[in-house]
Amino acid sequence: MAGIFSTLDQPGTYRLTAVFPSYRSNTVGIKIIPAYDPGVAYEAAVITDRGTFTLRFFPDVAPRHVRNFIGLARSGYYDNTIVHRVLPGVMFQTGDPASSGRGGPGWTLRAEFNEKPHVRGTLSMARQAGNPDSAGGQWFICLDRVAPWDGQYTVFGHVAAGMDTVDRIGHIQVKDEVPQEIVTIEQVVISVQRGTGTSGERQDP
Repeated sequence: MAGIFSTLDQPGTYRLTAVFPSYRSNTVGIKIIPAYDPGVAYEAAVITDRGTFTLRFFPDVAPRHVRNFIGLARSGYYDNTIVHRVLPGVMFQTGDPASSGRGGPGWTLRAEFNEKPHVRGTLSMARQAGNPDSAGGQWFICLDRVAPWDGQYTVFGHVAAGMDTVDRIGHIQVKDEVPQEIVTIEQVVISVQRGTGTSGERQDP
């Protein structure tokens, strides 16, 4: 499509309407997201109604999961989702636009289990019980060490800042793991880590 409309070479949100001498089509909106660059060190600002926290990623051990998360975030998939599951003081789970814990983006990922432990601040991918290759879009943050999850879920990042926000979310009132108050993930904003170049290497000031 960019070959017809040159402006579509640039990331952004566009509205397209086909206009003919005797006909005008409905207007459709499309969103062009930036291409993923594996040589870039990315981070994500997770903006919630309880505060903001920052995620950084482990593409060296979970490249597919990192790329998947960044692509979904850039597409707006996580915008206005809720935290749908909480184990108080242990973890909270989100990333499902259906808010049921059963939703997904329409595809799944092969597991990338690795040696990264599930410790306080770990970012890991949720999946269906008994199916290691069923992760899609849902993710969780650990508030404490959970050794039994090591090697059972794909760790693909960690909280780099804002653990106070994570703690607020992870200690709300629940009933049978279901939050009794709504916590909204308003937006997940992807950017390049400050102080890194396109190679992801630190640059001298």
